[in-house]
Amino acid sequence: MASRADESPLIRLVRRWRLPLLLLLAGLVALDVRGAMGIAANLTYAACIGNPADPARRLEACTRIVEDRADSPDKRAIAYFKRAYAWAAKGDYDRAISDSDAAININPKYAVAYYNRGIFWSDKGDNRRAIADFGQAISFGFNGAGVYENRGVAWASEGNYVRAIADYSQAINLDATLFRVYENRGLSWLHKGDYDHAIADFTVAVSLDPSTAYAYFGRGLAWSFKGDGDRAIADYDSPWTSIRIWPMHITRWAAPGRTRATTTRPSSTTTRR
Repeated sequence: MASRADESPLIRLVRRWRLPLLLLLAGLVALDVRGAMGIAANLTYAACIGNPADPARRLEACTRIVEDRADSPDKRAIAYFKRAYAWAAKGDYDRAISDSDAAININPKYAVAYYNRGIFWSDKGDNRRAIADFGQAISFGFNGAGVYENRGVAWASEGNYVRAIADYSQAINLDATLFRVYENRGLSWLHKGDYDHAIADFTVAVSLDPSTAYAYFGRGLAWSFKGDGDRAIADYDSPWTSIRIWPMHITRWAAPGRTRATTTRPSSTTTRR
């Protein structure tokens, strides 16, 4: 057996660097594992924050993130926020609200989380809480046309048409192309008995979207309350009205023989899409 003195320089070099090489290889393996784990984590995050067609996929991905305490608070807040979307898509507004609560607890200034929670409250019929959340969203800088529009819908659902009109007007100031906001403001004017303003708003709604049945129907009601049965019937006879609104609603407002229209006030109605 050859002594170490007889070893070639190459063998001695390998022996000398064997341990560092092993440590380096171990480090590379660990790095590779961490890299694979990082890729998996990124894919999970992408599935959570993306827009998958299957809410179940988003639920699974976001749940992994919110349950991983090692993730950053901001990342977990976003995961709660996105998971709330998935719960809402499944019609589970209680869990959607719970996840929105969790996101807000992590980030109390999470403006869009307040907005979404307001939508969820509104869908549950709790307009007061919806209004409060929309207000919080606005206070934290989420103040686009949509938040004012939806708060207006909530105010109208509560019967407060003055505040509804104020919010619809602010939404229009921010985006004058939203036909449904004119439509909803027209309905609020209608409930206040201001038929001229109602007709003006319904007319703008029709000009922006000629297929909006509720604008024709609402304008027909306004003409009816002003005593102009011919114009009322013309709006009731709109092809879009007859296609999209149950015919019984039309005959309910039109007098027998379709020569004049009723003067009965409408029930509380607000369109929301």
